[in-house]
Amino acid sequence: MQDQEQDQSGAPPLVSSEPTPPLSEQKQDPPGLESYMDPRPRYRAERYRAPDKLTGKVALITGGDSGIGRAVALPYAREGADVAVVYLPGEQSESEETRQVVEEQGRRCLLRPAICARRNSAGRS
Repeated sequence: MQDQEQDQSGAPPLVSSEPTPPLSEQKQDPPGLESYMDPRPRYRAERYRAPDKLTGKVALITGGDSGIGRAVALPYAREGADVAVVYLPGEQSESEETRQVVEEQGRRCLLRPAICARRNSAGRS
């Protein structure tokens, strides 16, 4: 996108340059951490203006510590919802970032680590 271009609203672009291929190869063991990614994913949607459709509601988001989960937690909070996030215990630090962006919107954010169990050979947890 060139610096002079504008979107349909007539506003200048927030990001005047995008990363260009080839990007460096990045490998992590799943589930991986966003904080190790370069460039970091963008999720803030600065231009989005919420009409408060979720005021008084609570959104439960599994995997809300990063990626798509965080990307929906922020607009839910902007829409007026309090947010509860379930995350893998190893992703506490990224969950805290989600809590911060939700609370910046004036909403509450409850963080709960997931309890993961594996089935034994008999098929029982």
